[in-house]
Amino acid sequence: MRALTLWQPWGTALVYGPKDVENRPWRPGPGKGNVKLIRPMRLAIHAGKKFDADSEPGIRELWPEMPTEHAQGAILGVVEFTAFMRGWPRSRWAFGPWCWLRGRTWPLSSPIPNVKGALGLWKLPLPVVDQLQVLLLEAEE
Repeated sequence: MRALTLWQPWGTALVYGPKDVENRPWRPGPGKGNVKLIRPMRLAIHAGKKFDADSEPGIRELWPEMPTEHAQGAILGVVEFTAFMRGWPRSRWAFGPWCWLRGRTWPLSSPIPNVKGALGLWKLPLPVVDQLQVLLLEAEE
């Protein structure tokens, strides 16, 4: 399973909150054009150790119920992305240049701590994949 690292509180807003778009300067996979429809792509969302304090007031304005505590260096859950587009005017969370449209989410009630992230899309270590699968199965019961 691949993962994507986000600074906090962006990761929390994507996995647990109303953030329906992830903004990136790139899109995954080959191809040209302004829209790339894909088979749904599921990624584990990793909360990086960096906290984006400058963005926190704006996020809280869009999501007043945002928690005050944010896990860092942890897997928060899994998000399914359904398309990648240049701009997406239908969401207040979209500012691009590439908007990754969020579909279904599988938030973890307890994040998996002590996971080191990376830039771009990266592979989760197998022990973390195993732990994530167990937590997701437990959540479905």
